[in-house]
Amino acid sequence: MSSSSSGLQNPSGLAFDSAGNLFVANNFGSTIQKFDTNGVASLFTTLTAPFGLAFDSAGNLYAASSYANTISKFDANANGSIFATNGLMTPQGLAFDSLCNLYVANLNTNTIEKFDSNGNGSVFATNGAIFGAFGPGLAIDSANNVYVLTNYYGIGIGKFSPAGVLSPFATNTGPGFGIANAQGMAFDSAGNLYVANYYGGTVEKFDTSGHGTVFASGLQAPTSLAIRRNSVFIPRLAIIMNGTNAVLSWSVAAANYNLKSTTNLANPVWLPVSGTLFTNGGNLVLTNGINGPVRFFRLSNP
Repeated sequence: MSSSSSGLQNPSGLAFDSAGNLFVANNFGSTIQKFDTNGVASLFTTLTAPFGLAFDSAGNLYAASSYANTISKFDANANGSIFATNGLMTPQGLAFDSLCNLYVANLNTNTIEKFDSNGNGSVFATNGAIFGAFGPGLAIDSANNVYVLTNYYGIGIGKFSPAGVLSPFATNTGPGFGIANAQGMAFDSAGNLYVANYYGGTVEKFDTSGHGTVFASGLQAPTSLAIRRNSVFIPRLAIIMNGTNAVLSWSVAAANYNLKSTTNLANPVWLPVSGTLFTNGGNLVLTNGINGPVRFFRLSNP
């Protein structure tokens, strides 16, 4: 590997694509590097001071350019465009929810910004404590709760509901263990939260109740982390009620899956759900009226 393609200078963001390739935000080098499953490196693209990275469900890579105050979007061939600029001041950590909304930890405004699939932004949460109060890392669980360090100096990790309501999730637990300056966060498939502890030189693991343990130690200022998923694609069905209608969405990558419903889980009879499908931000979306008994939905293949 040559230094021009693989030399890393302050790597500040990691993300895996669906094929298991690792992408690294090379902050000081102003590049995004790509490492295949054998560790062979190549230059994916150049970008001013990239920080956080995240993939959407359609396989597009999003990168926060912390000094340029932009978020860029790249397809698999590294064709890029500016996705968002409004409301950004030193954007850092990035994460998607299941509805393809992108969340951004904004260092210089103490805010978490939320962008829909068209790049329309709004303030999701604010923190008036101190400069750089949020982040820089953040992560989103399967229920679309947003987790972020609520004080840069390590007071604790907060959990924001999808509606933006804050509750405490985890705090420092004593000598030799802490969550000061969480520079990267990621969930595994079991719902455990992993945190890169920059000052502590550790990776911390928190279960779903917020109980923490040291997962790895002896590291030198870890700044980011990513969890490689199993190569078997498992789609996730999101359901939002809108009056008497259920708005259901799932990744276009699961276009071969069938949406079915039942009214009885004890003795289920799963029947196909009818309706008009449309695509929105890499998701298939269907609206279904709910009348009568409680309804349960699932995706099946075939």
